[in-house]
Amino acid sequence: MKKVACLWLALLLCGCQVNEADLKSELTNEFHELSDQAPISYTTMNKPLYSYYLPKDVGRLQSNPLSSLFMKDGVRFIMNFNPNEVVIHDYYQASTTYELEEPVENESSDLFYDVTGTFKGSDHRYHKYECQITELEDGSYLLLLDMEYVNFTAVLRAVQIQPLVHSMFIIAKSLQYDSDEVIAQYSLRSSSDSVMSDLDEFNKELPDSGSLSELIEGQSE
Repeated sequence: MKKVACLWLALLLCGCQVNEADLKSELTNEFHELSDQAPISYTTMNKPLYSYYLPKDVGRLQSNPLSSLFMKDGVRFIMNFNPNEVVIHDYYQASTTYELEEPVENESSDLFYDVTGTFKGSDHRYHKYECQITELEDGSYLLLLDMEYVNFTAVLRAVQIQPLVHSMFIIAKSLQYDSDEVIAQYSLRSSSDSVMSDLDEFNKELPDSGSLSELIEGQSE
């Protein structure tokens, strides 16, 4: 057992060469398994607008209302909550529904790996995801995983990609958010309504005759 652990640690530290075709195939199989897997039905981390389940092998290092910095197996990764996507899908496109789609590898000359598909969220609806992986000059990889309402970013070694993607999916699929509150705070229509309300109140204070400067001078007296 100790030999296996030492070997795994050595692979992580040296970032050993892996067969690219095998890695891509393993990732696609992982996405197949994760896409329709039932999400965890409870959460362990709470934010003002949303909550989520954090796997026990993932630690949270820093956090603010919309972003968190995590660490898993020595790899730091960032999760960003995207309220604009909530507004788009829950407010402007409320009637849009997706079905289960098998992961599809997209051909790209600039990317090491690019796959798209759908996943079942905690709201029992299907959402779209896209995972893009770019190989960097030092042999590490830049991983970008967009899961509609949250997205993840990490720089890591090849052998670390699959375990991290698994944890990212667990977090994203467990996400629960307050749709009404997000829309109230971030929708353009809500913002424009607020601006129009302020303008209406301002217009009530304008004099029927005279100049704006006279009104300002009158209020300062």
